[in-house]
Amino acid sequence: MVIVVQENSSSNPCFSWCVLLLFSSSFPRYGIGPHHVQFTYEWKGTDYDFEIELAPLPVVPHAIHLFLEQVEHGLWNNTVFYSNTDHVLQLGAIEVEEEGGGVYHGERWEAFENEHLQYLAFPDYSPLYPHTPWTIGFAGRPGGPDWFINKVRYNH
Repeated sequence: MVIVVQENSSSNPCFSWCVLLLFSSSFPRYGIGPHHVQFTYEWKGTDYDFEIELAPLPVVPHAIHLFLEQVEHGLWNNTVFYSNTDHVLQLGAIEVEEEGGGVYHGERWEAFENEHLQYLAFPDYSPLYPHTPWTIGFAGRPGGPDWFINKVRYNH
């Protein structure tokens, strides 16, 4: 297998080495992909399932590695979709207050921190997988842990 690492928009000088290191540690554990992750969510007392297909590992190795690690550690279990805007549906490591409905970082956030899986070290994006409806991405810059489902095409 030949791995071609293309420089992205990151100004991080170790980008290529980081990508190769991530790929070499991820490939033996998870394979080349694409990977599928099944989610179950509850809406008004009924459970629904959906599955996401991640990009192949060589395309966005840092993002795929981080997400698979988060899933493997069970960090997305019992989390909530907390933002439903015109362009994205966002899921996060947040707590919801019983009174008032406010959101904040609490124990769920600490679980991501304890595993050192809360952020991407740098943005990991490929034009091979543009932000089109029903694609996913990490929220924020450089990203994580919250992620979103695109509802419309987004050009950045």
